[in-house]
Amino acid sequence: MDQASIKNHGVFFAGSIVIGGACMLAHKYCPNRVPQLNSQLSSLALSSIATQLAFPPGFNSLTRYKSLTPILLSAAINATLCSIFERGVSKTSVAAAGAFGFALGFLKHFVDRSAYNDLTRGMTNPKDSDEWKNLGNALQPGQEVEVNGKKYSKQECYIEALKLDPTCTEAWNNLGAILEPGQEVEVNGRKYSRQECFIEALKLDPKNSRAWKHLGLTLESGQEVEVNGRKYSEQECYIEALKLDPKYSMAWNNLGATLELGQEVEVNGKKYSKQECYLEALKLDPKFFAAWGNLGLTLESGQEVEINGRKYSEQECSIEALKLDPKNSMAWNNLGVILEPGQEVEVNGKKYSKQECYLEALKLDPKNSMAWNNLGATLELGQEVEVNGKKYSRQECYIEALKLDPKNSMAWNNLGIILQSGQEVEVNGRKYSRQECLEM
Repeated sequence: MDQASIKNHGVFFAGSIVIGGACMLAHKYCPNRVPQLNSQLSSLALSSIATQLAFPPGFNSLTRYKSLTPILLSAAINATLCSIFERGVSKTSVAAAGAFGFALGFLKHFVDRSAYNDLTRGMTNPKDSDEWKNLGNALQPGQEVEVNGKKYSKQECYIEALKLDPTCTEAWNNLGAILEPGQEVEVNGRKYSRQECFIEALKLDPKNSRAWKHLGLTLESGQEVEVNGRKYSEQECYIEALKLDPKYSMAWNNLGATLELGQEVEVNGKKYSKQECYLEALKLDPKFFAAWGNLGLTLESGQEVEINGRKYSEQECSIEALKLDPKNSMAWNNLGVILEPGQEVEVNGKKYSKQECYLEALKLDPKNSMAWNNLGATLELGQEVEVNGKKYSRQECYIEALKLDPKNSMAWNNLGIILQSGQEVEVNGRKYSRQECLEM
């Protein structure tokens, strides 16, 4: 289902409601003025709503039915509803409703077909790699398009492009970008992972900054990958991306994430700290919510940083991130980290405490290990808090954090601190003593 078709459907539906509402108001307050026209329009509005419900948005209506079927059925729906709601009205009136339905169905069919053609009009040659690549670029994730009687997903369009031209750099990069970590896809008889797609792109075009950034995202800390005879770390991939495109805000943000506080890295002859990387990202894109949240974590209490002529504290950075993306679990977690116990902060018109920030983070992402650990730290021994309909103690919060991330050293330490000498706790099917937790 494409965005254009959804929008068209919404316009039709909203228009029907507006017409119906206006007619009902007119009928109530001006009953003696053109009553026949008034009641006729009300029926037409109701029937047009029914038409929209009968034919939801999407391209399926263009291939599932013959062209005239939805149009004729729309006319029938309109005529039937008019005959029900307009008892005693002349046959001419009902016929008019049918004609209106016919016109509405035809118009909706035409608009949907136009949206469909926007995607497929460029497919003049199914043996052209660039046309398949462009078609893949135009599709939304989960959307399909029909070419020569067969349906293709976004991924399949890129695969078709690479069957025709295995040297299409953009198709390799874009194919990798839509794969999930651990997922593989077969191209020309060989399976490729997400990382391998980016490596293929860089073999063909070492100056593809997007592919360098994407490749960096596939690497863990300390991991390296070989590209064109040389090994690169995650950090070095982002540096390569910025050498090629110094205005690449996402690469600046990702590079900052690889640095420790106090550490610097050289990009294009100049050294940058962790904080300065995030500042560069925000200078280029002030609406980059992830960079706002990350920048806030680099600031100390009372410290401010200037961005585009205005100063921001650590708290204000996190609030900016949540203004731009209120459903960002990590931003809620970061805001909670910044707040002092007993302190509240207003976000989008509502006040939140430290604990409530962590609860928001876990509502949005119950697998946020850091938020579970931080939530546990807000509780007293014996105290419980409800998360997504279930109550958790301080100890249980730490255990949840470790179920999700057995390498969360802070959660291990916090769990060890609350255990008594000789006491044991079970984590991921194994029992641990207080000392073992503290040593993890």
